[in-house]
Amino acid sequence: MTLRDLLDHFTGFESIPDIRGTPEFLDISERLPTEPSSYVTIVRDYLSSLGGDLPRLYEEFLETTERLEDVLRELYFLDYRTFEALLEECEFALNNSDSEVGMTALAAILSKLPPKGFRLDDEQLLRRVETYLVSPAMRHNARGIRQKLVRRSPYLTMSQDLYPSE
Repeated sequence: MTLRDLLDHFTGFESIPDIRGTPEFLDISERLPTEPSSYVTIVRDYLSSLGGDLPRLYEEFLETTERLEDVLRELYFLDYRTFEALLEECEFALNNSDSEVGMTALAAILSKLPPKGFRLDDEQLLRRVETYLVSPAMRHNARGIRQKLVRRSPYLTMSQDLYPSE
């Protein structure tokens, strides 16, 4: 599946979040892949295609990027199938310091943590999220996820936060 294929499923809907939980959304989601690798590939291919001057290109492709983020978020809220794709957005943002694309991905994860042990155990997720603290755009949401994980799994310990609070 390509980015265009994925977005074409949602043609005719102005706002993806507005159709959350509707029969139309559920019907579309049943026709989409359930394997996470499909969405990771879509994200990786799309973001790498931006290349070059990321802030300028991001602005030029803002509508597509926002639409993709909306679809990934709603599928994540439905059944977590896009969890890895959201983390892929964060990795892209981390490796391209001018990109804020990871901020939205982390906001989705912050609002609904995946179930304990879902593809990553809490300690693995915590360590991964802590790497996002270096990004000013992702820091707030990364801190929120970190706090939720430590509350959910009290045996976890946070690494020292070397970044000033906003």
